Formats: sequence, structure tokens, C-alpha cells
Amino acid sequence: MAGIALSLSDRRNESSQARDRALANPEAEIKRRKAARRARRIGGLACAFTACALAVAFAAYSFMGAYETRQEHKSLLSQGFDELVSADDVVLSADTLVTSSFDDADAGDMQACIAQFDDARVRLSGAQVYAASSKEGVSGTDADAADQLNQAADARKDMLELADAILREELAAKQAAQTMAKCWEALLSADNLSREAASLVAETNEENTRASQEKSEQALQELEEAQRLLVQAQTHYAADYQAVSDYISKRKEAIEYAIASDEAIYLQDKSTAESNNDLYNAADKQAAELGASLPQDAAEPIRKMLENSLAPARSDYMGQRSRAAAADAFIRDYLGVRD
Repeated sequence: MAGIALSLSDRRNESSQARDRALANPEAEIKRRKAARRARRIGGLACAFTACALAVAFAAYSFMGAYETRQEHKSLLSQGFDELVSADDVVLSADTLVTSSFDDADAGDMQACIAQFDDARVRLSGAQVYAASSKEGVSGTDADAADQLNQAADARKDMLELADAILREELAAKQAAQTMAKCWEALLSADNLSREAASLVAETNEENTRASQEKSEQALQELEEAQRLLVQAQTHYAADYQAVSDYISKRKEAIEYAIASDEAIYLQDKSTAESNNDLYNAADKQAAELGASLPQDAAEPIRKMLENSLAPARSDYMGQRSRAAAADAFIRDYLGVRD
């Protein structure tokens, strides 16, 4: 209580002194008070200026920090995009082969392309690393751009995985088709020899019979080669070769009867010769009926099986292709890249 009383007493003394000064010299007191107010204003302005300067400095610092972060973000994104583009040499080559027809795609090109897939995958993984790094410290459209770069790389990886499976199966099918083409040639040769053999026995004599048998034996050899090639084609690629297999078997059966008939003629066993000739005619007729149902192209069963087998993979591939294209469009627009 004593302290409070003293304080109030001091204030009353100061107030009293101020009144005394004002009464004694009014003009001097007015000047003194004006000077005090100017000092207070200057002090306030100085404080305000200092605060403003600090705010500006902080804003400039924040702006420069954000600017540097964004520049680093764009630099990383551009480097990632460069990795994406470098992988596209392989990705686009694979795309051309995947979207080509079975007959147009070259087996050598397919093998060369597959051999480069691992290198392309490494570059795409590099693009994803850049994408992850570029996303640090950014948000909004900047972060979206990083995500789209990752999507573009990821879609390309999926495209390569699917292309690998598609092209490898097509290569196996191409091997089978090439083998079946040789099988077809052997079949055509056998048919020609069989017709020549049949025409020779139109006039039966020993010379013609021997020549006919020789032609029949050559035809049989061609059919055995065709059968061997058919088995080889099946090991390359599993397709429905049953019609060809049935035809070869029946044609072999007919020729074997023809040879047996010729041999009976040598022995002058007319009954056996006629019996085997009848069996030949029946088997030959059945072979002709089976031949009528054969595909026009030896590779037709292979193409059909390949188309059905690869339909799901091709559908998935086109989906990833669209995903890559959408991500590419976003990134190119963001970076200002033109085709």
C-alpha cells in the first residue's frame, strides 16, 4: 500500500510540475510537447519500417526458396523425361512389331528387339527415380507432373513385358509356320508322284509297273518327310494339325496298297494285285476327301491358334499403350515439349 501511495504521489507531482511549466512559459511548453510527439512518431515509423523490411526479407527468402525448389523439380522432371525418350527407341520398335500382321513381322527384327528390352527397362527405372525425386517438396500440378512421369514409365514397362510375351510366342509360331511350309511342299511332291504312278499303270506291263512302283516309293518317302516335319512343327508351336496328320496317314496307306499291288503283279498274283488295288482306290478316295478339307494355307491353323492365344495379351497391351499416351500428353504439355 505504501508503494502504491508513493506512485500516485509521484504522478501528482509530475502533473503539477507540468502545469507550473505551462503557466510560467506557455510557448516553451508547447514546443517541448511537439518535440516529444515528433520523437514518438519517428520511433513508431522506425519500428514499422523495421517490421516491414523484415517481412519483405522473409517474403523474398520464401519466394526464392520456392523458386529454387520448383526449378530443381523441373530439372529432375526433364532428366526423367529424357530417360523416357531414350527408352522409346526400343519401345516404339516393339510397338511396330506387336501391331504388325503375323506375316509382315520379320523374325530377325523381333529377336533383335527383344534383346534390347533389358536396357530399355533400366532407362525406364531411371525415369521413375527422377519422378520420385522431383515430387519432393512440391504439390498441385507439379506433383501431378511427377506422378504422370512415373505412370508413363510404368506403362512402358508393362508394354515391354506384354510385348516380350507376344513376340516370343509369335517367333515360335513363325518357326512352326516355316516348318509347315516345308511339310506342304513335301505333300505336294508326294501327290504329284502318286498321280504319275497311277498314270503309269494305265497300261499294265512290267516296265510301267516297275516305274509306277518307283514313283510310289518316292511318294512314300515324301510323305514320311512331311510327317516328320509335322511333328517338328508341333514342337515349335501347339496348334490344331489334326487334319494334316489324318491326310498324311491316309495318303501313306493308299500308297502302301499301290506298292503291294505292283509287287503282286511281278509275282503274277492277279487276285492279290486286284485286292490291293481295290484297297488302294478306297484309301485314295478317302485321302482325297480329307485333302478337300485341308486349309488353303499351311500356316492357317497356326494363325488361328495364335490369334486366340494372344487376344488377352494384345488387349492388355493396347490398354497400357493408351495409359502411356495419356501420361505423355500431360508431361509434354507441362514441360512445353513439342513433337
